[in-house]
Amino acid sequence: MRDARVDRRPRQRRRQRHGHADGSYRGVALRAYDAATGLWAIWWLDARQPHIVDAPVVGSFDAGVGTFYADETFRGRPIRVRYRWSDTLSVSPAWDQAFSPDAGKTWETNWAMRFTRVDLTRRTAHSTTRSSTPHAAGRSRSAAK
Repeated sequence: MRDARVDRRPRQRRRQRHGHADGSYRGVALRAYDAATGLWAIWWLDARQPHIVDAPVVGSFDAGVGTFYADETFRGRPIRVRYRWSDTLSVSPAWDQAFSPDAGKTWETNWAMRFTRVDLTRRTAHSTTRSSTPHAAGRSRSAAK
């Protein structure tokens, strides 16, 4: 069994946008794979607005890179949202979120995380390491609406 540690470093602009100086978030991601299309859908539920579920980002993996998109509204303007997983076959996968105000011509990365896989079979019963799965990465699009 494998587990992962996450190094969350939301960029300052993202933190200011949502008012979280420490960059902390509480939420859950739901993922569903459609075998007929080969596409994944990822929904995010943010504990700060627990009655709002964002539209899913939808995409797939190719050569160890997963790219997922959704069209959203940010401060009353249309944006394109991108999630990207890279280095997925390594011991240290990465995830980032970016927004595009021009339908994907340019991107502003506003959240990036690097994960470290942990071999749980080597952990002792007294371990106090806090960890999360590599797909626990979240976003806060709902807070921006």
